[in-house]
Amino acid sequence: MISDVPTSIGIPTGLGDDADTTGAVYGRIAGAHYGASGIPEQWRGLLAHGGLIESLADSLCERSAATS
Repeated sequence: MISDVPTSIGIPTGLGDDADTTGAVYGRIAGAHYGASGIPEQWRGLLAHGGLIESLADSLCERSAATS
């Protein structure tokens, strides 16, 4: 089993055909599995609107915890 995002992202994106779509789906699953800390800081720094996305994710987690 591959245990990190940088290594594992090459598998679905290297398949050809709809590699961009496959990579996007994989990225969502990997983000949920590994969490933000599993994504290299350099990659997170390149994310457009990263601060907004992080703020929204934190808010979602807080609301989820409040309703459970």
